[in-house]
Amino acid sequence: MSNKCETVIISDKAYNAMIRESFAKHPVETGGILLGYILDNGLWVVMEMIPPGINGVFETAYFEYDQDFVNYLGTSVANQYKEPLQVLGLWHRHPGSMDYFSSTDDGTNSEFASKNPYGVISGLVNIDPSFRLTMYHLDHNNGVRPRNIAYSTVDVEVGDDLIPEKFFALRYVDEERSELHPTPTHTNTRVSQTRSVPKSPRNGGDELRTTENTNDQKIYNTPTANVGAVHRWLTKQKKLLIAALLIFTTGVIVGATVVPTIVEKVKSIRIEISESDTNSNGNN
Repeated sequence: MSNKCETVIISDKAYNAMIRESFAKHPVETGGILLGYILDNGLWVVMEMIPPGINGVFETAYFEYDQDFVNYLGTSVANQYKEPLQVLGLWHRHPGSMDYFSSTDDGTNSEFASKNPYGVISGLVNIDPSFRLTMYHLDHNNGVRPRNIAYSTVDVEVGDDLIPEKFFALRYVDEERSELHPTPTHTNTRVSQTRSVPKSPRNGGDELRTTENTNDQKIYNTPTANVGAVHRWLTKQKKLLIAALLIFTTGVIVGATVVPTIVEKVKSIRIEISESDTNSNGNN
């Protein structure tokens, strides 16, 4: 196996984690540990990025890992894979466009390199103003920090499609005893037949898309359909309410105009009748 790293391939997950950590801690320094595999053709594959931990030290020009957190999480994540991951190196963000290591960085990189017979990779991230990653390889130096540390710049490529599928295989408690890790039973056939994740307000769409199953039968999103029905029902009720208000208002206006007239006529009729009765009584 060659101990010289020529190209670093980073999984989508690890690369995204590096970007998110860099911007989340802006403008102070931060970093992380890189886990993956070393191939015998000069390729180093980064599968996971372990964050620095909540108890790390984050300053404008200084950074320290939360060692207990990193050791615990790194071991846990590495053992989840069928082929356990190994520590490949580290990365950290430098302020501005400073893409060379400080004397403190040299000591940290040398310490990492001394623990790995194939050396270590160390990445520098700059945000000036966009994200930029420069990756270096430092050969194994037998635990002794040389006066002039010989870093070599290596190529970086990103993408799960560049990584052999077998590297994504997960490790289970006992491969022979499947009852220890049973596969959940799929009872929702619509979910299992959906080809793609429909868009939602959280992932860029205003409403869920209509998807199709393998039998070309349309699967509609029930919540969206119900919202449409409720909207139509409310519209109808609104129209009925407006009509009722118009009728009521018309009745009030008519009542206010006609009723007094009728009352006056009734009064006049009563007066006429009273006068008529009076005259008839006088004649008698």
